[in-house]
Amino acid sequence: AFAEFANGLRKNLNAGIRDGEIVEMLAQHLITQPVFEALFANYKFATQNPMAQALQQVVAQIG
Repeated sequence: AFAEFANGLRKNLNAGIRDGEIVEMLAQHLITQPVFEALFANYKFATQNPMAQALQQVVAQIG
């Protein structure tokens, strides 16, 4: 799951992104998602944002 996500990021976003930076992105997603859901209860960011969806899929598979 991680390798597929990393390859997609490198292909579509930034060819130079390092694994450590991707891990940081995943960690930030885990920390900020519940905060955004609490602050913006009527806006389902994670279900409407493609990047948040991809991050959540990786988290679910790794988890």
